[in-house]
Amino acid sequence: GILSILQMFVDRTPRSHLEVKETALAWHYRESDAWLGTLRAQQLVNTLISLCTRQKLQILQGNKVIEIKSPDCNKGSEVGRLLANRRYDFVIAMGDDTTDEDMFQALPMSAITIKIGSVSEAANYHLSAQSDVLPFLRSLLGKQKTATKEGSIKNRLTFAFDFLKDLLKTQ
Repeated sequence: GILSILQMFVDRTPRSHLEVKETALAWHYRESDAWLGTLRAQQLVNTLISLCTRQKLQILQGNKVIEIKSPDCNKGSEVGRLLANRRYDFVIAMGDDTTDEDMFQALPMSAITIKIGSVSEAANYHLSAQSDVLPFLRSLLGKQKTATKEGSIKNRLTFAFDFLKDLLKTQ
């Protein structure tokens, strides 16, 4: 089946690996030779497409990963489950892959959503590269420490939202 096909591609592509998730299977080739990884990814999709169509499974091509999953299981449905079980004062979500689009769309309008890399219509904000994330979070932490010294929780949250929006506009 699908698992044996994925294992065959792991065996044929040095430094690739298989991830067995609770709701998906993922073949990662980030560490593989770029040319060979790209070639094998296309071969894998071509090999799996009819089998996955018959089984009503999705094939997602992400950032150096091919994921096979049910269309009902995605980051958006998981976000919905989390939000249904608990109330959050502040939500920030970052993602650098096409699989993050469902998550961005499922979050409430009050959430801060940030796409890393390519621009997303579903995310409110954008950071150019993964290397921008840590400096962004450090800036946020520095401002948060300043805000913690003064004011109520509501004021601190308002400050955090305003700061985030201003900071992300400058990126």
